[in-house]
Amino acid sequence: MNHQPSKNESDSEQSVIQVLVADDDRDLLQIYSRALRDNGFDVLLAATGNDAVSRFIESRPEVIILDYRMPQGNGLEAAGQILAMKPSAKIIMLTADGTVLEEAERIGIELFLEKPISLNRLLGSVYTLVKLKPTSAVVSR
Repeated sequence: MNHQPSKNESDSEQSVIQVLVADDDRDLLQIYSRALRDNGFDVLLAATGNDAVSRFIESRPEVIILDYRMPQGNGLEAAGQILAMKPSAKIIMLTADGTVLEEAERIGIELFLEKPISLNRLLGSVYTLVKLKPTSAVVSR
């Protein structure tokens, strides 16, 4: 048999996509987290820009969702640090402040979504970045 029990950790990393969500609004963190978990994603949470960078360094999640306005390093600052470490990082910037779109594009943020955002749109964006087809009724039409 080719199955190697000692590789369970790497097997699970390949089958479950990890998403980091950073937002200083605890209610939104819980809403986004529940929707992503309900759709089979492994979710990491952060409440500040610095915390998001630390979590990225620890776990190297496949997708990073960053709010723009956060204490201790805003979303653009966190994205810049993450992209400096991994230029191919898949980042979604969420903000109600559309004036930062140009800067977000300049530093290499993959997707920019204006708040308020529907869970449908957020999940669809994550699926697009990881090139998977939605499997849940939440994102199916």
